[in-house]
Amino acid sequence: MSKDMNEKVSIISAVYQVKPYLPQFLDSILAQSFRDWKLYLVDDGSTDGGSAVCDDYAQRDRRIMVIHQKNQGLALARQHALDVCTGEYIYFADSDDWLEPNLLQRMMETMEQQQSDVVIIDYYCNTGDKQTCCHTHGKHIENLSTAEALLRIYCDRIPCYMWTYMMKRNIPQERIYCDIFEDHSTILKWMSHAKRITLLHEPLYHYRQRPGSILHSTGSLKINTTLFRVVLDRYDFLRRNHLLEEHQKKVDAYTIHVFLKLCKDISRSNVSFHEKMKVVHDIRRAIKAFPWYSPVSLGTKYYLRQCIMRVSPKAFIRVIDATSLFSKPIPKLKRKLRRK
Repeated sequence: MSKDMNEKVSIISAVYQVKPYLPQFLDSILAQSFRDWKLYLVDDGSTDGGSAVCDDYAQRDRRIMVIHQKNQGLALARQHALDVCTGEYIYFADSDDWLEPNLLQRMMETMEQQQSDVVIIDYYCNTGDKQTCCHTHGKHIENLSTAEALLRIYCDRIPCYMWTYMMKRNIPQERIYCDIFEDHSTILKWMSHAKRITLLHEPLYHYRQRPGSILHSTGSLKINTTLFRVVLDRYDFLRRNHLLEEHQKKVDAYTIHVFLKLCKDISRSNVSFHEKMKVVHDIRRAIKAFPWYSPVSLGTKYYLRQCIMRVSPKAFIRVIDATSLFSKPIPKLKRKLRRK
């Protein structure tokens, strides 16, 4: 890469209290078979010695740029790098994960061969010594229209992690604003600007699950409250921009489904009844803005939840808290609670 030329791919990574994992992450970047990249490392006020590791690697390779800042959170760290990077394509990576050596190459090849605005990959989930391949089912390569992709992203049938996406520089237009579920709150909006989105069903990224992350250290009530606001914001974004109107019933039913799951989690959380009621009441108000949906749309279990919630949120909390009758696995979008 010539010194007077911009990089082809800008890699953006925020760094905060992940020193033990940084060498593996940075080595996996340096090992990439595709060489025309620049890594923007935003040190978000690390106090564990990670800053020095970043500077050491930057001295080894001029393609690594380190930005030191006071702790402002993941969203502002990512946004800072996004504001200054110059690549034709953007790729985000978390600094406690690692990449397969051919990740950039395969994503770039697919981007160019399919003439895509966005390429989305599969990934490995690594927990201790255990590794699981996480992927969406389908053809090896799938090309989706904007509407197809938005519906699948909204309904969590396509992962909503930033590190599964590579995109053209003009795609990320809305600013990153949320430190919890920042991927979830932002990706849908960004994808509304893409015309051709390609799914590459190859696991090329290693997603490390470990204790100590933002989501692990934040109370469940705050997490559920934030997720409620994020989902509501996503829904309002679709309505304001007249997106997925042909799929409105599916979008509405899925939104109610998520809201009811949140109310279930809140009802069983270790906080006072008063605190539960405050959040559940807000979610109930949002649910009541939707029309009634039948068991065909919601399923019998969630139809019954809907009925109880609409009649009495107090009864909903007491019933859910007292019985496992309505128990349901946590949805895909809340796998982040196990993050890092």
